[in-house]
Amino acid sequence: MTCWSVPGSPRTMTWDADLHPRTLVAFVVDVSEQMSIKENERTYLEQCQHFVSLRILEIMLRGLSTIKVCVCTYGDYHDEKDGFAGLRILCRTARPTTDMLRAVHDLRPATSTAAYEPTLALSSTLDMMATKDHGEPSWAKVVYFATRPGLPENRADVEVFRTQLIDTRVHLRVLAYGPSSDVYSLKNAFWQRLIQDVPGSTIVSPEEAMRLVREQVLRCFGRPVPRDIIGARDIFRI
Repeated sequence: MTCWSVPGSPRTMTWDADLHPRTLVAFVVDVSEQMSIKENERTYLEQCQHFVSLRILEIMLRGLSTIKVCVCTYGDYHDEKDGFAGLRILCRTARPTTDMLRAVHDLRPATSTAAYEPTLALSSTLDMMATKDHGEPSWAKVVYFATRPGLPENRADVEVFRTQLIDTRVHLRVLAYGPSSDVYSLKNAFWQRLIQDVPGSTIVSPEEAMRLVREQVLRCFGRPVPRDIIGARDIFRI
């Protein structure tokens, strides 16, 4: 059985359990200035873009009309846009398409750190997932939330967020981008305290996330995943 896991953590979950019919999947991407830092020949944002694109591709290959996807970004401004403070809706909730892949590919990091407010973005994401435009109340809801180790000094109350997660029945996947030592330290930080005892929520490193999604795409696609899936012409024939 394929599982999400965090090194040193007992928390695991099956990869496919959350993608049955009638599921809304939201990708919330950090586009702040620090995501332009390079590691292993790619910036953190490029690593995130690759994961999101592969996950969207996997959902496309499933061919289920009742799995819907939306893509949002945060980290480049403070103001309310699209009705949710600190959150920009890049692709509205719909069946995944190659247009979504292109929109993810075209993302660029911000040039200022002034608007980096991940807790505000998370709160707005959970508010968004509770609206009528994002699936029926009975639908499963999964959020892939990309962030970096460390939070602004003005941290939100963990219990408030935990209650909001439970009330909205969102399964939160925290994708932590940064040096490995910092990523693993998240187990004992804000995000680990937030998801503790929240069903279906976990933290995962980019390396583990990529390994798992590559396995799934290979299973669906029947061949190795191209390094640059946006540049692979046959992707757009799906």
